[in-house]
Amino acid sequence: MRKKGLQAAGHTDYVTQIIMVDTDVTRFEIQNQIDTLPQKDVEGQIKEICTDIETRRKNIPCISVSDKIMDWLYHAVGATYIANDTDKSFIVNEACIKCGICAKICPADNIKVTNHVEYLHHCEGCLGCLHGCPENAIHLKNEQSEVRYRNAGVSLKELIDANN
Repeated sequence: MRKKGLQAAGHTDYVTQIIMVDTDVTRFEIQNQIDTLPQKDVEGQIKEICTDIETRRKNIPCISVSDKIMDWLYHAVGATYIANDTDKSFIVNEACIKCGICAKICPADNIKVTNHVEYLHHCEGCLGCLHGCPENAIHLKNEQSEVRYRNAGVSLKELIDANN
């Protein structure tokens, strides 16, 4: 994730991606994404990346001009718009037990839990609160899936610790 005002020191010799479950409930049926996980072989992808790093392989993919323009547009305009409006689309239903996991898991410190859940309008759009809710009580107005996904190899405690 790109942070405003931060620039990488030096240069980059290796760039790649890991194909995983897409957790955007507004664009994907999450169960279909979960069902394709074995074919994605995430562990195999990670092993390949580790081998590349150990052997000091260089990999810089060619980025098209249109990709650069789309990236610039997203970061110049879209990211701010998305961050300001994302949490206005969240619905917390009666299944909420006010356990506070959503607030603890949020990397933007955007959620306050008292006798209700309150979003503070500086959401980063990660959907961690939605996928981390143990009661599946957090939804988006325009979601296509009520199924949630959390990587079985990453505990809630690890996510919470990483965000604090």
